Amino acid sequence: MQPGIKSRLAQILQGHEAFNVSEGNIHKLEEVMTEANENIKAFFDTPYKEDKTEKTIVKEITTFLEEFFNKASENEKGNTPKFEVSPARLNSILRKLSLELDDKASGLGSLNLLFIAAELLLLDNENLIGPVITLVEEIEAHLHPQAQLRLIKFLQKNLMEKGESHGQFILTTHSTVLAASIELENLILIHNKVAYPMNSKFTKLELEDYDFLQRFLDVTKSNLFFARGVILVEGDAENLLIPAIAESINRPLHKYGVSIVNIGSTAFKRYAKIFSRSDFWTKELELPFLSLPVSLITDMDIKPISYYKENEVIVYSILNIEDLDEILERCNIEKQEEHEEIVGIIYTTEKKIIKKFKDISLINEEQEKVISEYVQLEMTEDYISKKENEKILKIRGEYESDNSNLRVFVAPKWTLEYSIALSNVKKLLAESIHESRFKEPYSDKNKKKIRIFTG
Repeated sequence: MQPGIKSRLAQILQGHEAFNVSEGNIHKLEEVMTEANENIKAFFDTPYKEDKTEKTIVKEITTFLEEFFNKASENEKGNTPKFEVSPARLNSILRKLSLELDDKASGLGSLNLLFIAAELLLLDNENLIGPVITLVEEIEAHLHPQAQLRLIKFLQKNLMEKGESHGQFILTTHSTVLAASIELENLILIHNKVAYPMNSKFTKLELEDYDFLQRFLDVTKSNLFFARGVILVEGDAENLLIPAIAESINRPLHKYGVSIVNIGSTAFKRYAKIFSRSDFWTKELELPFLSLPVSLITDMDIKPISYYKENEVIVYSILNIEDLDEILERCNIEKQEEHEEIVGIIYTTEKKIIKKFKDISLINEEQEKVISEYVQLEMTEDYISKKENEKILKIRGEYESDNSNLRVFVAPKWTLEYSIALSNVKKLLAESIHESRFKEPYSDKNKKKIRIFTG
């Protein structure tokens, strides 16, 4: 916003409607400057001392010139000095202007906002013809998060209010604050020199998915848009353990540009869809899928056989379709599709599985007794292994596809923490848990407690 021949401020103002001048007329600023120029010229013919000599700059120069040119008389013409000021042209006037803040101590962030505010003057012209596109590189430069948030919210609101007449903004950014604030449909992810729009036409996201992600895709989770690789996890334990494990095997995640995104649940589907391209993108447009490597780490969530044996837990389940058909036949119940959904599900009480039957069909006490004969069972290792394999195939089938580079990794037993407890680092895990429980974990009193776990 400094004066000069290449002044950006002058270019902005020249494009503003306030500086449009019809042919044959002059701008108000030119009138003001012409009057100022006349006053400037008059100054040099005005005595600058309050005495009787009435000295002026012009008279003094004239005295010297009379000697230099050896004028014969005062009436002799020629070589009379006069001061002239450059004509008051609008372009020249604008190039002399600067734009500053009253607060001279303002930092680069404040000056950046001043520059943006000046640039926005060009978009307030209702007479613009043709496409209006505003390109901004790293708009977050020198702005703290709250300033970034205010700026992007203003721009989005302003564009929505003024519509197409206000044009289109194309911003580049490395700010997770902005990525989390802009609507997901308006984001374009750049990877391997290919632009991947995030709107519903090119992804597998449904409209309700956008509403969900707009609420939960916060500043922390939005780092997935800037990573070279992404690991989606379901909880705090994975969020803490995986970086530590990566460090221990000399594969620190930050070194490879890998970001962990803690979903906080097992609802991975909506986040996974962000990285999946639609069939229209890959088949009709024949464009490459998003090759960004994405890992989904989740728990098996099937309790091991030791849980049922040690706690003497009785479970309730219909193991196969044959048992289901026999129950329905004996109870004289017409088979529904919903009945098959009960098969293979493990219930912790008999009441729960009976209730599932009641949700589908009206049953009496005699029919309840028949169901009870079939559903009580002791858990077996074979049954658990079968359910584990089914769970892995189901999750991989649900998330892995040809339209993304996403791979699923399921904890082999129950949870990730439980699997680590079964591994050769179980002693380290026990020690870590012990140290986090006590302020003085290795005092005489607390030493005895760690021996219970580590031997």
